[in-house]
Amino acid sequence: MQTLQGHDNAAIATSFHPDGDLIASAGADGIVNIWRLDGTLLQKIPAHEHIIYSVSFNGAGNLLATTSEDRTIKLWQGKNLALLKTIKIDQSPVYCIRFRGDR
Repeated sequence: MQTLQGHDNAAIATSFHPDGDLIASAGADGIVNIWRLDGTLLQKIPAHEHIIYSVSFNGAGNLLATTSEDRTIKLWQGKNLALLKTIKIDQSPVYCIRFRGDR
């Protein structure tokens, strides 16, 4: 069992990479952290301006999605977390996101 400490505030959401070797954590600090299962912090990405509500790898592991209080959905490239797209939501934040299937 590991305790992962890397957010300035609460960790709100986690997602396992489908390969089973990485965990993404997202928090109230707007940061996405990528961890190895042994607890090593690999990346710390300032992903959003506000609290992140949801984080999810797709089934192939080549995409990561995040949602936030800042009313955006962001799509990131798999393990290296290069930002691919930001989708602005006009009405209210999206609280949960998940990919369907294995793609």
